[in-house]
Amino acid sequence: MIGMGVSCLFDAYAASAAEVVTTHVEPRWFPVSQVFTFLFPMLGPFKIIGPFAMVTKGADPALTRRIALWATLFSTVALLVAAFLGEGIMSSFGIPLPVCRWRQG
Repeated sequence: MIGMGVSCLFDAYAASAAEVVTTHVEPRWFPVSQVFTFLFPMLGPFKIIGPFAMVTKGADPALTRRIALWATLFSTVALLVAAFLGEGIMSSFGIPLPVCRWRQG
């Protein structure tokens, strides 16, 4: 985890320190099935099942549903904030957007 953070900081420094010639690149649109395939492993639903089962062990079904609903609402809000405000927040911290680009090859 720390290595990933250090790597991101190094990439951000390298991207901001290097003189980059930018050209207009059309955004690549992904089909919904591919977006689901990307998000499913990244969001880690399998990592959440264990703690959710521990928290709701012995709880009545109404409480279990209420916890699941609140967790879904909070995660939806977090994803919407990241989607709509992410680029602005990153630029306010001086992190260039190309740092987040998918690297191929």
